[in-house]
Amino acid sequence: MYAALSDLAEGKVVQTACEPDGQLYGPAIFRMYHAAEGHRPHYDSVAKRSRPGYEYAVADFQRQFAGVLCLQTGDEASADEPFIYRCWGTQPHIEEVLREDRFAEYAAEHHIPRVQVRLTPGDLYFFCTENIHEVERLTRQRRRVVLAFFFAMSEDKPEIFVWS
Repeated sequence: MYAALSDLAEGKVVQTACEPDGQLYGPAIFRMYHAAEGHRPHYDSVAKRSRPGYEYAVADFQRQFAGVLCLQTGDEASADEPFIYRCWGTQPHIEEVLREDRFAEYAAEHHIPRVQVRLTPGDLYFFCTENIHEVERLTRQRRRVVLAFFFAMSEDKPEIFVWS
């Protein structure tokens, strides 16, 4: 994945994210979804979700993305794959809806489009972390396994930071 990012971002140095004091972030994380597990609607932007007093080097970049590499799908008959909504989570009224766990109703009332990402082993996809996304609770007997990571970049910075 680091090599693919390097190929796509010629002239940038792709590296595991680190803090100014040299502490390294994790380079990626394996996620295994068992039966009845998932992620409710949320967004993942460190820059937009950081609280005062918590400063992270990865928040200094203009754009943050997520990458997901599918290693194993669940049951073939299941349609429980990730959804990405055409909705930014960084809008104040949306943040409130997310906090109150009312996004499903809100999305239906406001006809917010979403796309389902159907993966097979070896598929790699990227999305902007500010988009609302979810993995619905799984009804599978077989685990869904992915390698997930985040990366951030800015035009004015020579590096791309990658972390989990």
